[in-house]
Amino acid sequence: MLSKTNHKRDQINEMGKDMKAIKVEVAEREWDKVIAFVADTDDDGIFLYQTGRRSFLVVSDGDHSMARAKAMIYAYFEEDTIMTPLKR
Repeated sequence: MLSKTNHKRDQINEMGKDMKAIKVEVAEREWDKVIAFVADTDDDGIFLYQTGRRSFLVVSDGDHSMARAKAMIYAYFEEDTIMTPLKR
């Protein structure tokens, strides 16, 4: 039983090895766009979660998905955004 548990844990760790995460904060004038952006983003490799009125988290399954997410953020929001990488 213990070896099955260790194997499953190893599989989960392997899956999460390439995951990337950033915290995004948008300009005060664009706070009202956050809800729509989070709700409208539909990508299998990207997960978004709103954490505040002007902020949300982006978690991706790798570098390519994170690059897509950042491109969408730059295209959607007109003002400067702050993107802070999160460490695992």
